[in-house]
Amino acid sequence: IVHDELVEILGSDAEPIDLAAAPPLGILMVGLQGSGKTTTTAKIAYRLKTRERRKVLMASLDTRRPAAQAQLRVQGEQTGVDTLPIVAGQTPLQIAR
Repeated sequence: IVHDELVEILGSDAEPIDLAAAPPLGILMVGLQGSGKTTTTAKIAYRLKTRERRKVLMASLDTRRPAAQAQLRVQGEQTGVDTLPIVAGQTPLQIAR
């Protein structure tokens, strides 16, 4: 059900990330808890940094599960990819801005 709704909202056509787009380029990761979003985000960020030589900043907007923010920070430290500092009490919209 969740997959079907995401496809309906986001569309069914898969398109590659346009790295030639004007920065900043946002990439939104969406999925259920435990589906690997945080780990996949770190892997994509690492690839963009090392292979594509892009400046990357990871940010977690998951304010309902603070451990996700900490997990992304740790994975950023492990891969050498910058992460947005965690500010307690921020809403997802505030973090995105």
